[in-house]
Amino acid sequence: MFVAFASPSSEEPVKRSSAAFSPEDGAAHLTPGRFAFTKSAACAYRAPMATDRSSIPLMANFCRYLLLLLLIAPFTTLRGQESYFRTYDENAGFSSGEIKALAQDEAGFIWIGTQRGLIRFDGRNFVPWGADQIKDPIAPLGLVRGADDELLIRTRSGRSSRLWRRTRDAVEPLLGPEGKPIENSIALAFDARGDLWTVLGKELWRRDRAMQWQRAGQGIPATENFRGLRAAGQSMIAVTDEAIWRLRDTAAAELVLRGGVFDRVAGDDDVLWLSKRTGTDVDIWRVDAQGARKIVDLGRYQYVRDMAQRGSTLWIVAQGLIALEANGRTRNLNVNATILPTGGPILVDREGSLWLGTSVGLIQFPEPDTWNWFPNSNLKRFWQAGDTTWVQGDLRSILRIETGTGAVAREQLDADLCIQPPNYVRAVSESKVYAWHGSTFKAGAFQSVADMPAGTEFVNACRVDASGALWIYTVRDLLRLAPGASRPTPIHTVDAQYATVLWFDDRDDRPLALVDGRVCRLRVLPDNHATAEDCVAGDELRTIQSVQRVDAQHIWLVALGGVYALDANNKLRLLPGNRSIGGGEVSSTAPAQNGEVWLSHGLPARVQPCADCEDGWRITERPSAWHGLPDNSSNYTLETAEGDLWTSGFHGVWRVPKAVRNQPLVTPRTVLVRSQVDADLRNPNAPLQLKPSDRRLELEFASLSYRDRNLLRYRSRIAGEGDWSLPMRDPRLQFAALEPGAYRVEMSASLDGEHWSDPPATVEFSVLPPWYRTWWAQILFGLAALSLLVLIYRLRVAALLRVESERTRIALDLHDEIGAGLGSIGMLAGAAARTAAGADEQTRIVREIGNVAGLLSNGLRSLVWSLRSDKGGLAELGEQIADHARRLFPDEEPRLSLQLSGPGQQLSLPVEVRRHVLLFALEALHNASRHAGARSVEVSLRVNAGKGFSLGVRDDGIGFDPRQDTPGNGVESMQRRAKAIGARLDIVSAPGAGTDIQLTWPDASRHA
Repeated sequence: MFVAFASPSSEEPVKRSSAAFSPEDGAAHLTPGRFAFTKSAACAYRAPMATDRSSIPLMANFCRYLLLLLLIAPFTTLRGQESYFRTYDENAGFSSGEIKALAQDEAGFIWIGTQRGLIRFDGRNFVPWGADQIKDPIAPLGLVRGADDELLIRTRSGRSSRLWRRTRDAVEPLLGPEGKPIENSIALAFDARGDLWTVLGKELWRRDRAMQWQRAGQGIPATENFRGLRAAGQSMIAVTDEAIWRLRDTAAAELVLRGGVFDRVAGDDDVLWLSKRTGTDVDIWRVDAQGARKIVDLGRYQYVRDMAQRGSTLWIVAQGLIALEANGRTRNLNVNATILPTGGPILVDREGSLWLGTSVGLIQFPEPDTWNWFPNSNLKRFWQAGDTTWVQGDLRSILRIETGTGAVAREQLDADLCIQPPNYVRAVSESKVYAWHGSTFKAGAFQSVADMPAGTEFVNACRVDASGALWIYTVRDLLRLAPGASRPTPIHTVDAQYATVLWFDDRDDRPLALVDGRVCRLRVLPDNHATAEDCVAGDELRTIQSVQRVDAQHIWLVALGGVYALDANNKLRLLPGNRSIGGGEVSSTAPAQNGEVWLSHGLPARVQPCADCEDGWRITERPSAWHGLPDNSSNYTLETAEGDLWTSGFHGVWRVPKAVRNQPLVTPRTVLVRSQVDADLRNPNAPLQLKPSDRRLELEFASLSYRDRNLLRYRSRIAGEGDWSLPMRDPRLQFAALEPGAYRVEMSASLDGEHWSDPPATVEFSVLPPWYRTWWAQILFGLAALSLLVLIYRLRVAALLRVESERTRIALDLHDEIGAGLGSIGMLAGAAARTAAGADEQTRIVREIGNVAGLLSNGLRSLVWSLRSDKGGLAELGEQIADHARRLFPDEEPRLSLQLSGPGQQLSLPVEVRRHVLLFALEALHNASRHAGARSVEVSLRVNAGKGFSLGVRDDGIGFDPRQDTPGNGVESMQRRAKAIGARLDIVSAPGAGTDIQLTWPDASRHA
C-alpha cells in the first residue's frame, strides 16, 4: 500500500498522518485528519469538531476505532518517507536487553544504558562497563553527561534508585548532600554551567562545580511531585505532576505551563517543546516568547518516550519515530515494525547522526534528512516537472512524488515515461500514447492523445526532441509522433535493421542513435527515411545506457564496458577513470548544476571532465552513507536547480537535500580501546610495560566516527622512527620481537584522506631488557670480564713461571746429571795427563773416561726422551731405566736384576711424571753404583692393582741411616721429585743392611 503524506499549514494543528485513495487510479493523497479506504471503501471518518462523543453515529464509531487500530500499528499499514538506517543487534554483538538510555561523552564514545547494565560502544566493539558494581537495570533516560566529561548513571530496582559516576575503568557511587551514596534519586540533569540537578525523594537539590550541595526549587508548591528534569539552554526545566517550571540558578521557579500530564521536554532558552497528555490525547506544545500553543495532535493512546532537537527538526519517539519540522510538517520514519513500536531513548551525536534505542537493539540514522521512497523497488529513470518528481518503476508502473512534501502516488499505467521538463509529460504503451493533463500533483490525470500502430510489441524507451516530437523505439521499429499528430510515423533507416535514438544534441540537428550496434548520427529525410552517418563501431557499444555532452568537443557514452569519450573527430576512447571510481560499473550520466557531470555507479559521484588529467575527470563530490545513501542506491541521478540531489536504484528513490550535501566531514577523534600482550588483555588506561618473555603486543584503536565508517582510514607511526604509514582500514597494530627500550606509537584517522586526527592517539610503552641486558648485569659482566682478564694474566704469568721453573729444573737436572760427569771426566783426564801414570793406568783412565762419557750421553738422551710427548708409556719408561742400569752395571758384579712392566701392562704417563720418575731412577741407580758397594742391584717397575705404578731400586750394599742427613746420598733430590709428581717415597736402609727405595705413583694416601 502506498500512501501520501501531505502537510497542513503551519497554523493548523495536525492529526496523525492518514491516507486517502482515489478508487480509479490507486493514487493516494493525505488530507488532515481524514481517512478513506480504496475501491471497496466501507466508511469514511472525519474527526468531529465537538467534544461530545455520544453524538457520533455507530458507523462513525466503528470507523473511528478501526482507524485507531491502524494508528496503533502504523508501520504495517501506513508508510511515510524512510531514511537509511543501521541496526546494531545480537548479530552485531549487542545483546543486552532493552535500551533505556543513551549518551555520548566528550571523547565520542556512545554509552548505552540497558536492562542488563552499562555498555560502551566505539563503532566496533560493545564493552560492558562497571559490571561488577552495577547489578540493577539502568533507569529510563538514566544517563547524563556534565562538565569535565562527568557521566552519571541512574539505576533502578524496585523503589531504590542509585546514582553512579563513571570512572576511568569502572563506576563508583555518587555521594549526596550527606556524604553518603545516593539511593533515592528520581531524576537528574546537568545545566549549561555544569551544575547537577537531581530530585532526591521529594526535594530538588543542586550541586555546583565546587561539589557543594544546596536545596533548590523555591517557588514550586510542595504539593506537586517531581516527575523529571531536563536542561534547556541556561535554565533547568522541572516537570511535576501538574506543571512545567523553569529554574535559573538560585532564583525562584517560573511557571511555564500548567494542566495535563507532561511526559517529555526538549528545547532551549528560546523555544521549549513539551509532550502533554490530556486524558488519552497526546499533543506536542511549543512555548516561546509568544506564549504556549499546541502544535501537533499525535492522537490517542500515545506515549512520548523521548524528544530531541536536531537542527530545526524536533524528533519525537512515540509508537514510532516522528519528525516535526520547522514549518509544522510531520514525517514518520519507518523501520521494521517489530522494532520501532518499542522505541526508547533518542540521541543526536556530534556528527548529527540520530540514534534510537529499542527493545532489541540500537538503530542509527546517519542522515535522517535524506528521504527514501519505495525502498523495496528497483527503480529506473526519473524526471522533475513542476511540483512532481516522476519515477519510472518496474513492471511499467509510474510513480509520482510531490517534490515539496514527499507525498507519493502510483499510476497503474502500463506505459513508459517520456518527459521534457517543465510541463511535457507523456507515457507510451503498446497501444496508446498518453499525456498528463494537470497543473499540480493533486490535480491531474493521464489522457490518451494518440494510438500506437497495430502490432506494436514491447516499447523499449522514448525521447522528446526540441520541437516536442516524441521518438519511440520498440523491439522492431523506430517511430516519431509529431506534435498534434494522432499516430506515430515509422522511420525507416536505410541499410539498417534496427535503430534507436539515444540523444538529441543541441549542437547538431542529427540525433545520436544506435544503429545495428554502431553509434551513428541519424539524418532524417522528409520522406521519413533516415541515413546513418559518422558511425563508430565496437562490440562494447552494442548497449548504450546514457549519453551526455561534457564540452564543445566531447560526448560521453555509458556502455557496458564503462564511460567512453567521443570527440569531434569521431574518435572513441575508454576513459581511464573507470578503474578509480569503485562501486561497480557506471549506469548513467547526468548534468550537474555547475556544469560538471554526475556518474551513477552504485553511489553517485560528481566529476569534472578534464583533458589534461590522468583519469579524464576529477572527482569533486561523492555522496555516501555520510549523506544518508546506502551502497547500490544509485543507477540514475538528478540534481535540481535548488541543489537537492535525487537518485534511484535498487533501494528506491532517494533525495539528498542541499544542506546535507554541504555538510563538511568531521575530523574523527582516535583513542586506544584495547591492548593485549600475547593472550593477556591489559587495561588501556594503565601504563604498559612488556617483560622480556612477552612475544607479541597488539593495540586496537577506535575512531569515534559513526556516520560512515567505510570512509575511515588509519595511519600510524613510531615517534622518532620515520614518517606515517600508508593509509589502511584496520585500526589494529601488532608488534613482535621489539628491542628493549621506550616506544611512543601514534595513530590517527581521517574520513577524506586529507584531514587527520589532531592530536593523534598516543600510546607509550616500554620493553624491559632480558636480565643479561640490564645495567646491573652489564656491570657484573664488566667485572667478570675484568676478572677473567686478570685471571688470564695470572695464568699467563703462572705459565711463564712454570716454563721458567721447568727450564730451571732442566738446567739443574743437566747440571746434576752432566756436571758431575763432566767433572769426573775432567779429573780423569787430568790424572791421565800426569806423566807419572803408567800405560796401563792411562788405558784404564781412558776407558773410565769413555764409560763416563757414555753414561752422560745415555743420561742426556733419556732426559730428552722424558720431555717428548709421544711414546710416553710405562713400558718405554722401563726401557729407558733398564738401558741406564745396564750401562751403570755392565759387569757381573754387582749383578743387575731387572723386573720391568711388559707390553701387556701399558700405562700412559704425563710428561712431567715421566721426567721426574726417570731422573729419580737415575739418581737411585747412581747412588747404588757410587756409594753402595753392593754385590747385586735389583730394579723393579710394575703396574699397581688399583692404578698407577711402583718403582723399586734395591741393593745389598753398605746401607745408611735415612734419619741422618748424609751429604751426597741424593735423598733430598729424590724426595723433591716424588713430591713434585704426587708420589710416595719409601726408603728402607740401615748401615750394613743395604738400601730399598720404593716410589709409588700416585700416592693413594693423599686421596684417602
